Amino acid sequence: MVTMASLAWCSKQERGISLIEPNDNLANEYFANAEETLTILKAITGKSNMWLATTKYYCEYFAVYALLMKLGVKSEIHDCTIALCDFLEKQGFLPKGSFKLLSEDKQLRIDNQYYLKNKQVYVNYDLLVQFVLTIKTTHLAHFLREAQRREQRLSLIGRPDATGQLHIEAIGNPVTKETFALAVYQPLEHAAIQPSRPPQPVKQP
Repeated sequence: MVTMASLAWCSKQERGISLIEPNDNLANEYFANAEETLTILKAITGKSNMWLATTKYYCEYFAVYALLMKLGVKSEIHDCTIALCDFLEKQGFLPKGSFKLLSEDKQLRIDNQYYLKNKQVYVNYDLLVQFVLTIKTTHLAHFLREAQRREQRLSLIGRPDATGQLHIEAIGNPVTKETFALAVYQPLEHAAIQPSRPPQPVKQP
């Protein structure tokens, strides 16, 4: 199980969790990638467990990353993005089971793509479509109606030290959709907001 400590570790990594300007254009591009990947997934079903595992995982990952781009949160390490999934799911921003789904499908991708285990990949295409559309419409629209962008990114917990390094603390109060306490806080006056750009590829094991 991913813990809050893993989010703390991710916030300290160069390519881990950081705040950027929200970028609707990139969010739309990632949603488009997820939808395109759905089409590819349907075409290769039953033909290659390696590519099926890889395509299924990235379909899910693109949908989640589109939400992060909407919120102004960047993560170039897959495990850190999945750690965010755990947190966002618990707060009701992602469909129930998102963390488990991405965790298991990431491992399946590694097994089939890098270790050539050729494990069977079970795909429920309708549920996968629903997963992508739920993030794109219901959860995202509801979220954006309830909170301002500024609150979504900055109603958080923590403090920077003299070097700007984040120190994550346990959240003591309930987190609401209105405040979006993400546990990777950088106060606005201390935050160096980075220009939005697509995440750079990170080599996976």
